[in-house]
Amino acid sequence: MQRESVRGTLRQRVWAGKVWLPAAEGSEARGCMLVVRREEDGSHKYSLGNVPEETGWERLACMQGRRFFIERAFQDAKSELGMAHYEVRGWRGWHHHMALCCLAQLFCLKERIGFKDDYPLPSVRDIVELPACYIPRKTRTEEGALGTLRARHRARKEDIERRKRQSNLTK
Repeated sequence: MQRESVRGTLRQRVWAGKVWLPAAEGSEARGCMLVVRREEDGSHKYSLGNVPEETGWERLACMQGRRFFIERAFQDAKSELGMAHYEVRGWRGWHHHMALCCLAQLFCLKERIGFKDDYPLPSVRDIVELPACYIPRKTRTEEGALGTLRARHRARKEDIERRKRQSNLTK
């Protein structure tokens, strides 16, 4: 299986099959789908799921491949949007904090989609820094914030090109 990415075509081998997991004493073993993905570099990714048996291996491979994007979303939420910075004493406060983090993540996603034409590689950090020019106590201007965004975007693009060249040299 292969898919296009920012760094070029990614090729991977996928195996999917039903496996049986041992259960607690006195109950029956339960069946799960095991998806194993082998990347070009030889590394393996494993996933267990409770999807129906009739689910095709292409669909399973697609779902297993989305794992990176989900992990990246949580990493952005923790580092840029404060998901890991809660200091609450009860469930209600925790739920309020998580709801606000999810709303902030949704806002960032919508802004990233909106910026995609002008800046194809916007990050959550870029979106978080843009409102800095509108907050009265900050001395940054809109042009200064956009200049920082352009510089970061250029560096990100150069890094992707560098990694592409390196991966082509190792093939």
